[in-house]
Amino acid sequence: ELEAALSGGGAQNMTFQGAGDRMIGEFQPGQLIPKDPIVPPKPQEKTGGEPNAKKLLDSPEELADLSRRVRRAGAQVGLTEHITTVVTAEGLRILLHDTDKQGMFRTGSAQVTPAFAKLLHRIGPMFQDIDNQLVIVGHTDGVPFQSQHVFAASNWSLSTDRALAARAHLLEGTMPSSSVLQVIGMADAALL
Repeated sequence: ELEAALSGGGAQNMTFQGAGDRMIGEFQPGQLIPKDPIVPPKPQEKTGGEPNAKKLLDSPEELADLSRRVRRAGAQVGLTEHITTVVTAEGLRILLHDTDKQGMFRTGSAQVTPAFAKLLHRIGPMFQDIDNQLVIVGHTDGVPFQSQHVFAASNWSLSTDRALAARAHLLEGTMPSSSVLQVIGMADAALL
């Protein structure tokens, strides 16, 4: 499962969020996304004096529109049941999750299933003209790995690998690499 949050006026689960002057890691215990607003940097001027064409989504209406676009992309690949979106005070929270019938990743693996790869490829282009940044959060189930050695594969490494795999598929779908602020693995510490 993945969560993301997009910030501006407020967003969060694959988590899209703006950075501003806040240091990464300044979150309240038990929080993935801070509650107080983050001030995004001002748009940069392009050479030739033309303003940057990217738009910062900060109103609930703009975030709700992006939410509808993400859900439409899910419907196009038959994954409507796998998408939950919520506009919050922090921004847009998008949760791409498993159902009893179909998972996002192969069991115990960071390999994205073909249907979810298609979904991520369709979502990627949505961020080409958006100045908001994403925080991509990976999760796992609570089943421990067989080896308990500290350097062995674990739910920590799996959740991080899953978040990185989602990032790679979004990039493959033409999302700019600058759209990602942070990639986080939550292991089984924050079960959804």
